[in-house]
Amino acid sequence: MKKYEMITRYLERLILTEKIKVGEKLPSENDISKQFGVTRMTVRRALLELEKKGLIFKIRGLGTFVSSDDLLSTRRIGVLARSPTIVFGIVKTCTALGIKCYVEDTGQDVTSEIRGLKHLLEHKIDGLIIEPRAFTVENHVFHRLVNASFPVVFVDRLVEGYTDIPTVLSDNYLGASLLAKHMKERHKSNNAVFVTFEGVNISSVKERYEGICEQFKQKIEVVEVDGLQGDFLPLLDLVKTRNIDTIFFCNDFLAVRGLGYLLKSGLKVPEDVKVVGFDDEPVSALTIPELTTVKQDLEQVGSLAVLTLVKLIKGESVGKLLRIKTELVIRKSCGCNL
Repeated sequence: MKKYEMITRYLERLILTEKIKVGEKLPSENDISKQFGVTRMTVRRALLELEKKGLIFKIRGLGTFVSSDDLLSTRRIGVLARSPTIVFGIVKTCTALGIKCYVEDTGQDVTSEIRGLKHLLEHKIDGLIIEPRAFTVENHVFHRLVNASFPVVFVDRLVEGYTDIPTVLSDNYLGASLLAKHMKERHKSNNAVFVTFEGVNISSVKERYEGICEQFKQKIEVVEVDGLQGDFLPLLDLVKTRNIDTIFFCNDFLAVRGLGYLLKSGLKVPEDVKVVGFDDEPVSALTIPELTTVKQDLEQVGSLAVLTLVKLIKGESVGKLLRIKTELVIRKSCGCNL
């Protein structure tokens, strides 16, 4: 028997005897290769055989997991979210696990969120993944679900008063801290401003702001614009009157709009003012100059949320706060000449 076949049979036996259960992670390729004294290429071939049999599936950046069983195929998950990338990760993982998935948009206000949640409940869902908004705390239907111990997982942000609900999110603080450190050490940024269309009381925005302030050793000024289509004139006035040298936008979409406004107003980026974003959206690589930003893997956030919710539905214990690593993406808008 070939070595990869031995590994295939060994792992298959662990799966079929439920030593490794549905939704649980297999040992890493590196660990398996050490255990059997083979190359990672041999391990990959063994895993490919299991994948062909439909016993496992892979999630980029998270590892290899055990696939669906008959019990999970009867489960239904509701998703209340806005981020298309998070939803993609959720749907992709639900498909691999054989779980039915129903998706509703959170909308722009609590009325829309309540309507979406009611639609999901009509499908008799077994659990809920929600990307909370500031108005979620006003959602009385959501309150009733939580009080009834209904399985719920938050994605992307924390909600004050609901710290017992498992939350999967990016490491916003680390990403913002790395970005601010780069601007301080490489580009000598000294007079910065933070621009957001959501209040800094929102957990993801707050963590990004605090990560920046930690590197600047002080609280930098915050400029709030009215939504993604907000007016940037106050920001322009601030840049000109206060000699702002760096603008930290809370996300890439806002940064792209702000960058365009600054350029049309006659400012040069990065010569007159440096501009950075957060998220590494595809559009950030298409701006002129290209946008320096922070990459967060929202697809992983969605995938891990499904795996966490499956455990909750099964009555298993889960971590309350699960963070996905962020990393710096350096382009030209910060002043680097790449």
